[in-house]
Amino acid sequence: MAKYPYLLIAVFVLFGCKKTTNVTNNVPITNQPGFTVQGLAEIRLSRINTYAEMSMSVVYHDSIQEKVTLEFSPLPSGIILADNWTKSGYPTFSNRLLFFDSNRLDPAIPGTYPITLNATGSQTGLKKFTFNIIVDDIQSVSGPYIGIYSNCSATTVPVYRDTIEQDASITNKVWLKNFCNTGKNVAAIFEKNNSGSIVISIPPQIIDGMFFSGSGTTLAISASGYKLRITAQVNSTWNTINM
Repeated sequence: MAKYPYLLIAVFVLFGCKKTTNVTNNVPITNQPGFTVQGLAEIRLSRINTYAEMSMSVVYHDSIQEKVTLEFSPLPSGIILADNWTKSGYPTFSNRLLFFDSNRLDPAIPGTYPITLNATGSQTGLKKFTFNIIVDDIQSVSGPYIGIYSNCSATTVPVYRDTIEQDASITNKVWLKNFCNTGKNVAAIFEKNNSGSIVISIPPQIIDGMFFSGSGTTLAISASGYKLRITAQVNSTWNTINM
């Protein structure tokens, strides 16, 4: 039998135990945004290219899930956004946006317009995203057709006098000052089509209760002296007009 049994037990306890220490590493976590907007891009419009499409998405990140409401800053005069797009929802969701020039007779003024998309999260608040709408001017082609036409003819009017005047502010917009011998000033637009020919259009319009619309082509100057041939509706009557 051991002479010092208690001493042996004490030595065993002291040298047989091992201390364990738990170490915790504190790693800072950076908060991710709840959402962002992707796909906003520059768009271009003109009186010839009267609409432009843009696809954009509100994209969810691995953080707060929240309802997002979208609103655009005021658009330039003459430019409108089609109303069939999703104005609020929970990310991720997408939109196909259609911007277009609303009035061919009174188009948007050429220039570059910064537009802001305000995206408001129900918990994270307002975020702003920007893009540009560029309204292009177009080549002037109406100049050679400005002047007095003293030998006009129409289906219902054998001979009459008309004058084409350039609009003071809009490229290629003109006024026919006695259209089809009605005494009315009718607005029209000269344009160069895809084949390079100069064409004229008369967008639908009502002047003093009379309805006008039509389209036409420019002619090679011949012995007749006519420069334009227009098929036009005056109220319910169609006329072929030579000027």
